[in-house]
Amino acid sequence: MATLSADLWGPSKNTLLYLKPTTLRINANGYAVLTRRDQVQRVVAEFTAFYRERLAVYSALGRFPVNGSVEIRVTGLDDPADAELVGARAPLLSALRPDAGHPEWDTAVWLDILTLPGTPYAERFLREIERFLLDSHDGTDSLTRVEWSKGWAYTEDAVWDDEEVLGTAVPASLGDGTWGQAAGILDRLDPHRVFGNAFLDRLFG
Repeated sequence: MATLSADLWGPSKNTLLYLKPTTLRINANGYAVLTRRDQVQRVVAEFTAFYRERLAVYSALGRFPVNGSVEIRVTGLDDPADAELVGARAPLLSALRPDAGHPEWDTAVWLDILTLPGTPYAERFLREIERFLLDSHDGTDSLTRVEWSKGWAYTEDAVWDDEEVLGTAVPASLGDGTWGQAAGILDRLDPHRVFGNAFLDRLFG
């Protein structure tokens, strides 16, 4: 290969730290919808229909909150057996943690919308997308979880700020007792909050 892009040997930082000062800055929201494999097409179709409908409404008002791409990925869930270790468990706070009450949910549909920082009406638009996903996949036939590294808990003008999503929707999405168990482990392992911050204190408070 002329670019040596097929050669991934070397220090891990070469593939982990790929952002540069010249990399285009982009904001992205992110969610994983847990569902059955045979329902992937329905999840994607309903999401894209709602997304296009909201874009049309905003466009008619002369508002363009999205100027990036939409990313849709489909993966399996965390399977502790893949670790090949006795007693392995799925991470408590993983978006891909299997739901104990719904073993038939074996697939995650990842949905991300990208837009440039500072784009007018972006937070308001992404809040509508978030409410649609949380309401449409509420744990009855499918379930929405947030993608930790992306934007979520939108208000009309901010991200990571909606009290209902932070305090209720996110903890509930991981199953009964899971959130409290994870918070207890974090307290035990980091009692002095060396690895904490104001947002995590608010999230787990």
